[in-house]
Amino acid sequence: MNADDNVLYQIQVKNRAPSRIVQALDQFNDRVNLTTNRFRRIGQNIGVETFLIRTADLTNSIGFASLEGGEYLEDELVRSYSDSAFIPNDEVDASIALPDDLGSVLTFFNGNTADKEVRVSFIIYQNSRLFQSNQTTASSKTRVNSRVIAGRIAGFRLNNITNPVVTRYLPVVQNRTNITVSNINCVFWDFNADGGEGAWSTDGCDFVGLDFNRVVCECNHLTNFAVLTDISGGLHNFALDVISKSGIALSITGLAITLIIYLAFKQLRQTRPNRILINLCVALLATLIIFLAGIDATSSPAGCTAVAFLLHYFLLAVFLWMAVEAFNMYLAFVKVLGTYVSKFFLKAAILAWGLPLVIAIITFLADVPSNYSEGQQTYRSNRFCWLQGNQLYFGFLLPAGLVLLFNTVVYILVIRKLVSRGKAKGEAADPRKYAIKQQLRIAITVMVLVGLTWIFGFITISDGRVVFSYLFCIFNSLQGFFIFVFQCLRQKKIQDLFFKCLGCPVDGSRTVKSLSNEADNAEGIRRGQPKKKPLPMDISMDNI
Repeated sequence: MNADDNVLYQIQVKNRAPSRIVQALDQFNDRVNLTTNRFRRIGQNIGVETFLIRTADLTNSIGFASLEGGEYLEDELVRSYSDSAFIPNDEVDASIALPDDLGSVLTFFNGNTADKEVRVSFIIYQNSRLFQSNQTTASSKTRVNSRVIAGRIAGFRLNNITNPVVTRYLPVVQNRTNITVSNINCVFWDFNADGGEGAWSTDGCDFVGLDFNRVVCECNHLTNFAVLTDISGGLHNFALDVISKSGIALSITGLAITLIIYLAFKQLRQTRPNRILINLCVALLATLIIFLAGIDATSSPAGCTAVAFLLHYFLLAVFLWMAVEAFNMYLAFVKVLGTYVSKFFLKAAILAWGLPLVIAIITFLADVPSNYSEGQQTYRSNRFCWLQGNQLYFGFLLPAGLVLLFNTVVYILVIRKLVSRGKAKGEAADPRKYAIKQQLRIAITVMVLVGLTWIFGFITISDGRVVFSYLFCIFNSLQGFFIFVFQCLRQKKIQDLFFKCLGCPVDGSRTVKSLSNEADNAEGIRRGQPKKKPLPMDISMDNI
């Protein structure tokens, strides 16, 4: 009962092992040798008590309770009562009270005198991990929000009894600032439901109300009981969800407009940086659309696996195109002249689209051992359609981290080069402070666009702090929108193309300045005049 819920759920689907354990405990209580008319064992996760009692002594409502006081079950806090009226209802974690007319019911079924003994047994489960159902998987907001308690009389199947069995539960999760608990349901475990796999059922059980902050239920039979509730993440999860979906919607819109603009104008497709940008936008747009449409599609195992695979592939492609962009900027700003790579874009495309596919396929086919039991699926999570375990660590986080490290180092070199050039120019002539600020602004912006925000994501994974969750959610979901703003709205060349299409005059005096004196000398142009012949490296500011 300390095992991972995902593992136990997979075992329940495979061979019903958790349900069979519960049934074995019931049979144990029916058969255990009662040397002193009573057997009792209370462990951290399971407590059992079974005893013999005369039918005539069942005139009172006998009960069984676990009192609050610890995370695990404790022997001194688990008690049985000859009369349930003595149960301290304001102190229970979970309790069960049998009806006071049970003796007459059993006498009727026995057909014997009231002196005949019957075996009564109770079980308390510290948590619900042996009761695995698709109703309460991690992808669902429905949860078992109580301990599980059971009552049983050996040899009898008591159904539709007149006076109810009363159970009380202290909710494990209660309403607070960032948690909302709603839709309370009193349930029992039906071993035959869901094709024999077992499921929680409300048949014959009713929610009576709250008493001392305890949920009070009444059922017309004896079995394993619990409480189901809907648990929402509350303020933080709601805010993160709204921010994420709004940011993704803005990013999808921005990326779509960016692609339309860059594909519509031939002039924008001719330079290497713009072709890199187009491929980056395609990969990021595919990632966001697949994420928005399929991240929660856990009801279809094959479809969910496909979503996880495609997300893995396109997200790695985003990172690789970011690396290509970083390397291109390194050639443009740090190396500048004397460095020519033949068929650069073809090689870059093969690397950026091909390598992620190889990694995604290997991750899908390789069953990397993790903290899951032997023979269980480890590729994706059951909570959402994304990688889990070592597949996540080695298949995505490791390559993404290496690319992020590469990009960070490259952009440090680029910024350092820009700063040193600005200082050198300041010593020789006009400081051109505006040009230097513009250079640094572009370099820092691109560095953010190529994945620096994922640092927040890595911190969130390892530490889980709310502030980093917000930073990661805001910046990463808006990445596509940032690309649209800086690569479209703020680009002078694109503004001029639009004005030209609209028939408006374009002010030639506002031609974009070159990024470096080296580029000016190489192209043989003066500030304020249009270029005559671009260099192979395409290092003008409007292209970067």
